[in-house]
Amino acid sequence: MYNICMKKENITQVDYTKYGDNYQLKLPLEIDYLIPKDDSVRLLSQIIEEMNLEKLYKTYSRIRGNTITPRQMFKIIIYANMNRIYSSREIEKACKRYINFMYLLGGASALDHSIIVRFRRSHFAKISEDIMAKFTNYLGNNNEISKDILFIDGTKIESVANRYTFVWRKSIEEYTKFKYPKIVADAGYESDENYMFLENNNQLSFIKPSNYETSKTKKYKNDIGRY
Repeated sequence: MYNICMKKENITQVDYTKYGDNYQLKLPLEIDYLIPKDDSVRLLSQIIEEMNLEKLYKTYSRIRGNTITPRQMFKIIIYANMNRIYSSREIEKACKRYINFMYLLGGASALDHSIIVRFRRSHFAKISEDIMAKFTNYLGNNNEISKDILFIDGTKIESVANRYTFVWRKSIEEYTKFKYPKIVADAGYESDENYMFLENNNQLSFIKPSNYETSKTKKYKNDIGRY
């Protein structure tokens, strides 16, 4: 009678490369080859490369040579917003998973969410209006967006006036240095003051009436007292 002793292997971590021969790496190692030539991420990267970001760089006391640059950070924040990614943790996840974000990183390690938060609060927030105006101007001057119509989505309330006004519109036009001939806004901006302001500035307005939703109801249409 023979005792057959078998050596027991203690595996502390699953080996996911055991059947690696069936998944031979075939993709090109350069991420650039995987992104279409007309992809929006390429356009965004080119635009920001040509922008003057001196004010952004001045918000830093020093910039380490082995870290991601402020220009790359700006690219990632803008591209994330273009794709409706706003959470710092979601942006961190995107930098680890999606090749377009890896392309913007330019070979650097994926960002930690705390770095993203710090960039937004300590650097981008200080010059956001100026830098976004430059970004808008660049797009308009290169016919990537129209300078014909300004769409205002959301509301801005002045605490003193206690009503909706075009504070945001005035601010944007002050920074961009050009005036939109047409203004499209939601119902919150309908007021005699705003209509007069636009008329005096020779701007055509398309503002949703404040009673628009109510006017579509059957009860409103049958109410003879509204006339």
